[in-house]
Amino acid sequence: MTHRKLDILVLSDLHYIDKASHTGSIGKRNSFLGPLLIQKALQRLAYQNIRLDLMVILGDVVDNGDADGAEIDLAGVAHTAQDSGLPILALPGNHDGDAERFARIFGCHPGLHEINGYGLVLFHDSYAPDDTAARQHTELAQLKKIHAARPDLPLIALQHNPIHPHIESDYPYMLANADQVRTIYNESIVILSLSGHYHRGQPPHRVGNTMFYAAPAACEAPFIFSHVQVDGNDIRIHEHKLQMDVPGLTDVHCHTEYAYCGTTVTAEKDIRIAESMGIGKMYIVEHTFQLYFNQEDAWSYRWQTDQNMAKAGMTLNQGRMSQFKRFIRQFKSDYVGLGFEVDLCEDGSLLLADADRDGWDILLGAIHNIPGCAKGKTSQQRAEVLFLKETERLLEHPIQVLAHPFRFFRRMALAAPIHLYGTVAEMLARSGIAAEINFHTNEPDPRFIEECISRGVKIALGSDSHDLKEVGEFYPHLKVLERAGVTETELLKVLFRPH
Repeated sequence: MTHRKLDILVLSDLHYIDKASHTGSIGKRNSFLGPLLIQKALQRLAYQNIRLDLMVILGDVVDNGDADGAEIDLAGVAHTAQDSGLPILALPGNHDGDAERFARIFGCHPGLHEINGYGLVLFHDSYAPDDTAARQHTELAQLKKIHAARPDLPLIALQHNPIHPHIESDYPYMLANADQVRTIYNESIVILSLSGHYHRGQPPHRVGNTMFYAAPAACEAPFIFSHVQVDGNDIRIHEHKLQMDVPGLTDVHCHTEYAYCGTTVTAEKDIRIAESMGIGKMYIVEHTFQLYFNQEDAWSYRWQTDQNMAKAGMTLNQGRMSQFKRFIRQFKSDYVGLGFEVDLCEDGSLLLADADRDGWDILLGAIHNIPGCAKGKTSQQRAEVLFLKETERLLEHPIQVLAHPFRFFRRMALAAPIHLYGTVAEMLARSGIAAEINFHTNEPDPRFIEECISRGVKIALGSDSHDLKEVGEFYPHLKVLERAGVTETELLKVLFRPH
């Protein structure tokens, strides 16, 4: 039988609590994250252009499967996993409650599953009240039968409890008959055994025909997930940390539930997630054009060219600005700064009323739309002329950061004007304004970053979070800085930090 390479996302021990009437007793478990850890892992691998074939979840999906509401939490994780479009192999742990319910929710039964020419065998080990468990003889016999009937099928065993090496502990991490299981794995040519349960994890190691690996708990910092590559007997396991390794990073650009373009972000969750992911300080900002106008008027951009409309939006208190100001100021702290993302009106003024200018920690200047530019109609040359003029006018205002530079051209389906990188970098240098690295629907060019750094322009990191999975994710930002030649020792010197 032929097989091909198999790329697997592996997560274990989410210990999710949301709707369940249960309070976790172990503080280091970030049980509020749950499905978000799956989304963040998928996003991280997508940044690395890794195409997955399968997602494996190795149990303890919830913290207490017997609590009222736990079934809703299980379903929430299952739906998030299934939304990825990948095949899902999930198995219950000792915290997940009824195994048949778990299998129904995830649509994943124990036994053999064939994917890409590999046989993945799921085991639902049952637990006693003291969390001890042993693999049933019938299941071990079934594994032998699978190998006897399909000797050409490379087998991968999936279970919650580690099999090898032995863990010295009063708590029963290991199956009671783990040694017997390991022997049968070797005899049945199980090439890989994947487990969870032991929150520290166990590094991959080979014993006989089998490589054993126990994935660390995803719910505990630094929030590890694994990318497992199987190519016959060539097995490679890469662990990824969702928490940022670099201390003291600042996110200057995170949105809230007041953003019309937001999906899942809320100020409260933004803060909690950013702290968990190791962000040193964050700034919560909102689009002023989405606060002064209703959704239809905001997206029309008529306020840019209609001075009466802009003036009415800023002065007649018909929008949500007053409401937003009352709402957002409750989150101000040493960790959280507050501000706005502001655009220009056609006359060059900022869309920010005098009454709304004071008391903020940061202003981001942004170009979302330029009057006179229309997608599919405006030429590259004309768009470049208008963009330079708009940028020059924007930098005359008291902003600290130019948000998502050059993203305008991507939105207009035009080429990135590489020949303008030095010009804009020089404009930023003269004005003392930082350039933002921003990956929200954007692909920053390291060549522009190089131009900025060579002129002493500071670089701001902006998640531009509209979805919670974007909060606290600076992996691509740090990689593009690396591509721009910024070394680890130079990193903190080039980064912008608001005063």
